[in-house]
Amino acid sequence: MNYSIELNNAQRDMDTKITKGSKAVEIFSDLISGADMNKHGKKKDTVVAHLKDLATRSMAGDTMAKSELNSFVRIAIQPALQTRINLFEFMGRFKKIGYSEQPMLTQYKHNTNSNRQAAQGDVALSTVEKFETPLATHTISGGFAVNYREVASGNLTDIGEGMEQVKIDIHNKAMHYVMVTLYNEIKNATGVKYFAESPGITKDAVDDVLRKVRRNGKPGIVGDYSVVSQLNSFQGFADKAPNAFSDEALEEIRNTGLLGTYSGAAVMEIPNQYDRQKLNEDGSNYQTVLPEGLLYVIPQGNAGHYPLQIVQRGDLMSATGFDVVTGTELTRFDLEIGAGIVDPSAIGLISDADFDEPVV
Repeated sequence: MNYSIELNNAQRDMDTKITKGSKAVEIFSDLISGADMNKHGKKKDTVVAHLKDLATRSMAGDTMAKSELNSFVRIAIQPALQTRINLFEFMGRFKKIGYSEQPMLTQYKHNTNSNRQAAQGDVALSTVEKFETPLATHTISGGFAVNYREVASGNLTDIGEGMEQVKIDIHNKAMHYVMVTLYNEIKNATGVKYFAESPGITKDAVDDVLRKVRRNGKPGIVGDYSVVSQLNSFQGFADKAPNAFSDEALEEIRNTGLLGTYSGAAVMEIPNQYDRQKLNEDGSNYQTVLPEGLLYVIPQGNAGHYPLQIVQRGDLMSATGFDVVTGTELTRFDLEIGAGIVDPSAIGLISDADFDEPVV
């Protein structure tokens, strides 16, 4: 018997191989970001030709070509999006697990029973108990319409803009989910909790919550600009500057509009864009993507104690489908996130009642 083996297969060309860190993905990322392509030489032409071929086959309904083009987009998006998601480390313990793993909330209870000295025998020693409870996850989705005809002509502008929007959209939704989870669990907690609510952010409330939370670890102050900017007036910046501030503090406020620290706690603004699809109640402005009136005081991990725990399950997933209503091909990306609080009494929350109560 005579056998024929086909070796000339573009899908197996190393120049177009799709893996994390591969040359093809690097070239694709540079193409959509407008970077200098001279460093890639002739390999750039090979990848562009391959992308055009994928787009042409996708227009003809080739599902394998759509899947491969999706893989280029997904792997190019993943690192930049992951960098943004990793910022959750500032708010608590962030952990990434595999799809096959069960997300868990982990709590350590320290039983301190030691005496100053042994009484007729050995001293009683401290113990640590570990408790784990299942953590529910929430799927965060984003996507954009793909114009295969544009890609087939070599124009990657639409894909580049769509990828950037996916990164912003998924990160904003994930941050919103975490912030609202924090708010609901702290406000509705029974027993000891450090929660205050009043019109405006008051100095007395911030000082009181800082004093209580500090014993759980060095605190950080986190919130939207509308609440963290109110800290400026606590030190007299609004009515006594420049006499009330050092030159360094004044320069910091001039550059950022915010104090970098307050009473020894780092102040961090959570970026919050407008949602241009929604207007506020009187129609005078757009709503913001994230809640505006929440100021969190979060301890930064003291001896393994992380009251807020955030879990990412797996990597970014993608899927493409045809929208019969608009006649476009839609590419959707999903990211599985879970968040929970093991100790509501360890985190402080001050709610500015001048803003609407946050909802999921």
